[in-house]
Amino acid sequence: MAAGTLLVIEGLARLAYWSTYGEGFSLDELRRTAASADGATKPAAQNGDGGFRILHPYFGYTDNVPDLPLNVFPPPGDDGEFHIAVVGGSVARQVSQPIEQRLRELATARGIDAPIKVYACNAGGFKQPQQVMVLGWLLSMGAHYDVVINVDGYNEVALSGGENVNLHVFPFYPRAWSSYLTGGVLADGQALLGRLQLAAEERQALLGGAWTDALSFTALYGLWLRIELDNNTETQREMTRRALALDQDYSLERNGPGYAYPDSAALFAAIAEGWARGSRLLLALSQSVGAQYLHVLQPNQYLPGSKPLSEQELATAFNPEHVYLPAVRDGYPLLRAKGQELLADGVDFLDLTQVFASSTETLYVDDCCHFNKVGVRRLSEAIVEHLLAKSTAPLLRSLAAP
Repeated sequence: MAAGTLLVIEGLARLAYWSTYGEGFSLDELRRTAASADGATKPAAQNGDGGFRILHPYFGYTDNVPDLPLNVFPPPGDDGEFHIAVVGGSVARQVSQPIEQRLRELATARGIDAPIKVYACNAGGFKQPQQVMVLGWLLSMGAHYDVVINVDGYNEVALSGGENVNLHVFPFYPRAWSSYLTGGVLADGQALLGRLQLAAEERQALLGGAWTDALSFTALYGLWLRIELDNNTETQREMTRRALALDQDYSLERNGPGYAYPDSAALFAAIAEGWARGSRLLLALSQSVGAQYLHVLQPNQYLPGSKPLSEQELATAFNPEHVYLPAVRDGYPLLRAKGQELLADGVDFLDLTQVFASSTETLYVDDCCHFNKVGVRRLSEAIVEHLLAKSTAPLLRSLAAP
């Protein structure tokens, strides 16, 4: 009797999980969701795991994790393995390991020994010129890459033209740069940052035993944990919104150089030009070490016509009042046009804004820019397919479909 009751409860929990999140319960998927970098929706100085970032002298900030590719010395050298660097923000982070997994799957299917290693040289919120700074730093430290993949676009318009400008921060500075300089934050701001830290610690406490608890394999436990994590994220977003709304006196340290654009069209035109300039610099850096370069413009749900959103996405992944929506709507067409100019200039540019244009299933997992497991896989497969078709590297050519 008791066993039957438990099975009914578990079945109802699985049904509730599917109804709430648009996908079946999976412990592995929940683990990935919990640990994913929410770059543009998390507090600027906080990474996707709830921990706070640290300043970096060359590219603004980095996650406070010693074994990440950005924080390891020496970086990978010319050791006989095939090295791929993926630069960009949190979506670049999402696809980094799936790209490696897809390449290894193809190698296994073709019986090829492929010593391929993908390095996630990225962080949530990164935007140009941070990708240029990152690759320049790594190469100057002796790194060797055979391929460099840049996955970007959303952060450039949303964070440069949306967040930074609203904070009176120079658009081309790292996102919300003023939030990192707590020494200059008002007392109210320090209190809010303290509450953010408390919420981050509560998140870590939730995750501390999440994968070892005896009930962690059940949908009932997973549903409870997912709800608690979502509530925690909402708390952190609200604290962040209130902290960023505080008025602060201007300073060159916090706000960067003074700037003036006559209107938003001029601002986004400058952002698009800077984005394209950064891509050309990445190409030059890649060519300096003989690496193939691929620039990918990531899709986003706020670009009109890019995807028919499912009911689940409309409920949880689309906010018509989102502060970044106008930036995507106004900025993305300029990026797409600049992408065509990059192509004409010899840059291998891949516009994936329409990759989901005929997909009706749920692929977006939040109201920012991130994807669920299916979305990540499809995006990664599209990148790999293009990479193999364009590559001149013998190893990658051998993986391409006959």
